[in-house]
Amino acid sequence: MSNPPQNNPSEETRAFLARQPPGAVFQCMLDIFRFYDIGDRMPRGKLNFSTLTDEEYVHFTRFTSGNIRTITILLEMPEKIIGPTGLEFTREEAFFFLCARLAWPTRMKTLEFTFGYDIVLISEAMNWALQHIVDHWDFLLDDFESGHLSEDRLALFASKIHAKGSPLDKCWGFIDFTIRRACPQAEWEREEYRRNMHLKNYKYQAVKSPDGLIYHLFGPEDGSPRTLLRESHLLDHCEDNAPSYYMYGNSDYSITENLITAYGSLNITEDQKMFNRAMRSCHECVEWGFADVLRLWTALDFKTTQQLFGDVDVGSHYRVAVLLTNFHICLYGSSTSTFFDCDPPTLEEYLG
Repeated sequence: MSNPPQNNPSEETRAFLARQPPGAVFQCMLDIFRFYDIGDRMPRGKLNFSTLTDEEYVHFTRFTSGNIRTITILLEMPEKIIGPTGLEFTREEAFFFLCARLAWPTRMKTLEFTFGYDIVLISEAMNWALQHIVDHWDFLLDDFESGHLSEDRLALFASKIHAKGSPLDKCWGFIDFTIRRACPQAEWEREEYRRNMHLKNYKYQAVKSPDGLIYHLFGPEDGSPRTLLRESHLLDHCEDNAPSYYMYGNSDYSITENLITAYGSLNITEDQKMFNRAMRSCHECVEWGFADVLRLWTALDFKTTQQLFGDVDVGSHYRVAVLLTNFHICLYGSSTSTFFDCDPPTLEEYLG
């Protein structure tokens, strides 16, 4: 079968690109456009995905083309999807645009000119993919509801943590929280918010295990770490499902039967200082986990990112990014799994 006729970007497109200011984000996408000669692979104005190499797929989406096919099948996405306006797209296109949107802090118009797809289709496709993951797979971040924290798995986690020098022999994971500052969509649409950049703090609580995966994510919420812990009912879940195990957190939390914390910095003994030092290197892995999410999905590190997905719930894009990071770790591993010498489940096991 002969390849379809190929066209370079139109004069209108070239003129538009030439008029843009040399901003860092736009220049980055323009350099990608030139470097990969994407314009030469856009028959009838659309990028021919079959001509992209795996290196290019990873650059745009963090996954290879084979990964994307496997993930979309495991996520039980239908092969063909019809959006709200009647536009049709494939599951691979929907997942591609979702990942590309999260991976790069670019404008929708930039994606339209980069890939040659209509901006409405890109928007509908990525929003559909995001909502599908939220509706059907968000339970994977609900700790014991995920089905992956079995007795055998908890025992493995505890042994791996203890082997790295932890004085604790029943610790299965590490709890911490992160703050994302952003302007929500409803407020972003008001001129005074765009002008003055009123931002809100959104807090997320997470528990990360030695295999590198985040098994619990709660948020976005306001309040102190102790408030998030109470409202998440995580300790209740631990008491019901793993009463003989516990998590470890810093001194922002209070010690309970299922949560051991660091000693405060005032009036502590040498033994307590040694305990804190021994646990600090292990506890850092949860900070690596938050960093992994932002490293892979850099759009989340921009303050206006909450308006990326229109009317989608304010926390959905971060929760989906954490799930995508878990997918990535299942496929490629992570610094945490290497540090603890603890392999993550395969993607098929995680989504099975």
